[in-house]
Amino acid sequence: MICKNNKDMKTLYKVQIDDINPAPILYRKHSVTIDLCISLLKSIEVDGETMQYILEKIGQDDQMHFQLVIFKPIKDTLEILAEKVDLVSR
Repeated sequence: MICKNNKDMKTLYKVQIDDINPAPILYRKHSVTIDLCISLLKSIEVDGETMQYILEKIGQDDQMHFQLVIFKPIKDTLEILAEKVDLVSR
């Protein structure tokens, strides 16, 4: 597909990402339970430290780290890395 403008590029990108990264299989099997978990976390206004604790308790902290580094924009990753470097160099 030849992209004529930025909107075409965004549409092409979205289609490709959706094709590569469909809803996780576990979500498709247990969507009601997963949606309930999400609602519960939102209802208590879970913060980042608590979410990290939950991820560690279920053994998913390393996987989440990987997912975020791979799928978030590189600019965001580099900004956070620079912040960490600044903190440890003090």
